[in-house]
Amino acid sequence: MTKTAHESWDNFKRIVTSRIFIGPLIAAVFMFTVINFLSMRNHYIIIDGGNVIIHTTYERDVLSALQQAGVTVSGADSISLPESESFGGGFSEIVIQRTAYITIHADGKTIRLMTRGESVSYMLERAGVNLRPSDAVEPAIGTPSYDGMEIIVTRNDTVLRYENEPIPYDEVMRENKKLGRDIENVLQEGIEGVTEHIYRLNYIDGVLVSEDYIGSRTVSEPQVRIVEYGTAGTITVGGVTYIYNRMLDVQATAYSAEGRPEARTKTGTVPRPGIIAVDPSVIPLGSKVYVEAANGKWTYGIATAEDTGGVIKGNIIDLYFETYAECWAFGRRKAVVYILDN
Repeated sequence: MTKTAHESWDNFKRIVTSRIFIGPLIAAVFMFTVINFLSMRNHYIIIDGGNVIIHTTYERDVLSALQQAGVTVSGADSISLPESESFGGGFSEIVIQRTAYITIHADGKTIRLMTRGESVSYMLERAGVNLRPSDAVEPAIGTPSYDGMEIIVTRNDTVLRYENEPIPYDEVMRENKKLGRDIENVLQEGIEGVTEHIYRLNYIDGVLVSEDYIGSRTVSEPQVRIVEYGTAGTITVGGVTYIYNRMLDVQATAYSAEGRPEARTKTGTVPRPGIIAVDPSVIPLGSKVYVEAANGKWTYGIATAEDTGGVIKGNIIDLYFETYAECWAFGRRKAVVYILDN
């Protein structure tokens, strides 16, 4: 080193070690240290739900910084870390998304699920709860879920019930003059009709809450029952039963055409036993009759009204006999005439 260089170095040492320079030097070093220390601090904006916390720390670990800021997180919580750590005066954002739980009540079950704020409809889908148009949900399906939310699904069902009521049938009685009295024939069986009543049953979660009457309709009309009944009487002669439609109390006399082979009845037939003369206004000619005593002690039997007579008026009949002697023996008697159904 040259003399000039030695002299310059000695002068520098004297200046540095002089009391005039040592004070400012220490101050400068202190300020440098303080500034450098302050520049090492980290600034965090912590967003925790609705809370915003600004925290300054020398911690570079985020979890430690959160703990230092008094923010507790669980393993189920979601923490959005800063994309890059900023040191020396910058701000880093930490977003905490808390884990929340909701409860679903549906179909007699209680389901608890973790949520991150998804909609009610999404949470129901996750729980496997299928909604029908008739079902009700509270809160509405578009509502965002939150911690402690209770979702209630109400099942609304409508069922129709049908009840049948019989319609009584009518009965028609028809007179049949060709049937004996106390005889009835069923011509057509009666069949009840059916009226169908319709009810609407309203269920909530399987419980019947109301029942509404909708109306009725006729399923089938009733079929009338038709019965015929006889008005004619019956008599049995020689094992043969005859039906009569009228019975008359009469006075019976007798007549004969004995010795007059040319004689003819009013209807042109040959007089013979088994024919009677009548008043046609009472017993029509051609009528088949049965004649017997009013007291039942004698019987003329089956006869035909084929003749008339001048004195046969009203309820008087003339019975034909072969001889006049029989006529005189018969005389005039009370009789009953059954007008038979030909």
